[in-house]
Amino acid sequence: MNTINNRRIVIIFILTSIFTVVLLFLVVKVFLRVGVIDENTTVAKVNNEQISFREFNKFMAENRAETMNYFRKTYGSDVNDKEFWEKRFGEEIPIEVLKQRTLDQLTRIKVQQVLAREKGLVEDISYTGFLKLLKDENKKRREALARNEVIYGPQQYGEKEFFHYRFSNMVTDLKKVLEKDELSIDNEKLKIYYEEIKSKYYKYPDTIKIKRLFVNYSISGNRNTLSENQAKKEMEELAGQIDHHSFDEAVKQIAKSGNSNYSYEEHVFDMKNRKEDLDYHETTIGIADKLSEGQISEVFKDENRHCFSIIKCVEKIQHGYREFDDEKELVKISYIEKKYNDLIDKMVEEASIVVYKEVVDKVKADYF
Repeated sequence: MNTINNRRIVIIFILTSIFTVVLLFLVVKVFLRVGVIDENTTVAKVNNEQISFREFNKFMAENRAETMNYFRKTYGSDVNDKEFWEKRFGEEIPIEVLKQRTLDQLTRIKVQQVLAREKGLVEDISYTGFLKLLKDENKKRREALARNEVIYGPQQYGEKEFFHYRFSNMVTDLKKVLEKDELSIDNEKLKIYYEEIKSKYYKYPDTIKIKRLFVNYSISGNRNTLSENQAKKEMEELAGQIDHHSFDEAVKQIAKSGNSNYSYEEHVFDMKNRKEDLDYHETTIGIADKLSEGQISEVFKDENRHCFSIIKCVEKIQHGYREFDDEKELVKISYIEKKYNDLIDKMVEEASIVVYKEVVDKVKADYF
């Protein structure tokens, strides 16, 4: 009996020991892989290039405001709520959206850095290497100032400013190199590209004659003026009563009724006064540009003039396009920019991305 009990004890001891060793192995493995997050912890790799926690953290901070604005506009979220970053809005959680935006941005940056290295423009693309350059640059600037020498730019660079300064210069140099090979273009192809984009970028402004009905609203709470909601309602009610044929009749009826809420004007937007018109009538010009002759707009809000309006396009005269030869250099710059972005889009799509989920999951809102 004692022998059997002793065997049981031995077996239990052996099994317990094995379980303990396995558990310890798993704990050590996880610890070695994740450990305590520090600035050199790897968050992800893009084409085997490290994204460190410090790097990820800095860009996450840059994307913070845009992410908050997105949730404010999309879901009406209270971004000042202490629980905001961890709450679910629809199918999205702010902290997760922020992490993904940051990863997307850094993926795009990494593939460009890798390409620049392949072209011999840079050697070290690690964030550690960048931080050393930053430290050295600021040291040079301090020493130059101590010698009363003239320096250009800030006395000391911040981490964010220096990164974007260097990255922007790198991209400019990269485009110049690629222009000789991957992004090269001859004159005939450039003309074809010009034809594709001239309506959007090289069209002279049309001369547009409009008629406009509008209702002003008060932004100061003046009792003698309609509120924003009241003005919008008045204009929408009028819009429901008019069409192409009755617009002018509506103007006459309003004039006869003596309704002081409505105002009417006619205006001609032409090339000669385009700059001045854009200063005061930017919203209206944007609407009028999209209308055909005789067409009436929907009700729109003009924040610069504090009113709601409906306009009718009475006449539109086109003035053609700027000549290719006069705009050739700008067309070329536009072409290089488009083709460069197309190339980077393709590289991002084909990139090998490894995300260390255990690390990413540990990144909380209070890290930035």
